[in-house]
Amino acid sequence: MNSTTVNNYHYSQHVQQHQQQVEEEEEYDDFGYSSPSSSAFESCSSVLTDDSTVVSCTSSIKEDALMEEYVSLNESQDLNCLLYPSLTIPFHESLSYNILKLYQVRTKSSQNNLGTNQSDVDICISTSWNGLRCIKTLANVLRKNGLQIVRTIPRAKVPIVKIWDPVLQLACDLNVNNLLALQNTRMIKTYVAIDPRVRPLILIIKHWAKQRQLNDAASGGTLSTYTWTCMVINFLQTRYPPILPNLHEIPHTLSNDNVQINGMNSSFCDDLSKLVGFGRSNHESLGGLLYAFFRKFAYEFDYATQVISVRSGKLLSRYEKGWNKGIESKRAFCIEEPFDIRRNLGNSADETSVKGLKLEFERAVIMFSDLECDYINPIDLCNKLNQFVLPEMGLQAFVFFIFLVTGHWVPMLINLPVLALNIRKVMNRQHMYDATEIFRTLSKHKKESFLKLGFYALCFFFYLYKMIVSLIASD
Repeated sequence: MNSTTVNNYHYSQHVQQHQQQVEEEEEYDDFGYSSPSSSAFESCSSVLTDDSTVVSCTSSIKEDALMEEYVSLNESQDLNCLLYPSLTIPFHESLSYNILKLYQVRTKSSQNNLGTNQSDVDICISTSWNGLRCIKTLANVLRKNGLQIVRTIPRAKVPIVKIWDPVLQLACDLNVNNLLALQNTRMIKTYVAIDPRVRPLILIIKHWAKQRQLNDAASGGTLSTYTWTCMVINFLQTRYPPILPNLHEIPHTLSNDNVQINGMNSSFCDDLSKLVGFGRSNHESLGGLLYAFFRKFAYEFDYATQVISVRSGKLLSRYEKGWNKGIESKRAFCIEEPFDIRRNLGNSADETSVKGLKLEFERAVIMFSDLECDYINPIDLCNKLNQFVLPEMGLQAFVFFIFLVTGHWVPMLINLPVLALNIRKVMNRQHMYDATEIFRTLSKHKKESFLKLGFYALCFFFYLYKMIVSLIASD
């Protein structure tokens, strides 16, 4: 019986190939390439215009086609083996499989391809009318038109109005003239399209952050969803070998919407023909990456001296950034905003919050470690045991040969039954542990192991005794 393993990377490649066939029949969006499917939560590119106002929103309300794609793919026998693997799979691959199951159920296509069935709508209103620049005025206008105002946040870096549309049953965040958010969305969409592991990894970490109440920068003192996304992107940029590049530093023609912010261009490379497959040389599984992400920010990242930089594609020092002095030197967590590099996305989390974040990362690492220890996986179990089988047999044969050559007949005869047992096992091809039989024969293997342990312990004391007698006799 051959065991089946789940390789998330190759699974996603299979899905991506199918999606590319579907995309050839779809319309291309404003960015020159289409989303894997046609529905969205977190973003859209619908634009309403009049003489002075443009409304660009980051969500659409089309029906989700992703599940239909998975259903059609399930008709393939090869993919069925991946979606419904045997239980004999390594822990990290099992974790990858469970992540993909959650990802399959929860995801919705979006402008940045990171929508879920719980995402709200982000809307940017571009207008030259000064009346809408006051968030409270905008809230009053919306309320008069039947929308429910949940909250206004006028003092945020980007002031927003949080509303609820009772007709469409949608939650929305509205801001005015924050056009840079559109470039943020396009940048994230480009990164997501480069490697098939990016999207599910970001989504599962966003889901984890929401469940642990770590994604409320405005009032919760933690980190925004955008900040979590930047952390994941930088994490993938700093793997070895890297899975994602740094788009801003790749030579490219400046985009039409390029603006200079503090002397830096906002334009970045979004030519997917040059970018897709960048991380192909990295073979880490989705489950392994998730565990490594938590481990990095629990134990490896130096919060006191390091800065996360998506724009540079690496970790910077506070000294390099000039954040070792001034207000930023007092921040407990430093995450550079990719477009406005003077802005610290981690400024919403104070020292107490960052200590809490580290505890959550440590909790996740411990949880995964406990799960891996408790995860009875016959393939892993047999592989770990089998690496000691031949060395043990070889050492046993070597000891027997030494006794035979030196004429120590008593210890040679003592070792003869064990040597005969090992030879019989090898000739019958029963010396290796079989993952398909291990649980049925486990009690037999335990008895044999304890007998061998007792035999080797007695031999040790016997050899020690004979050595002492020989030393005394030689004196």
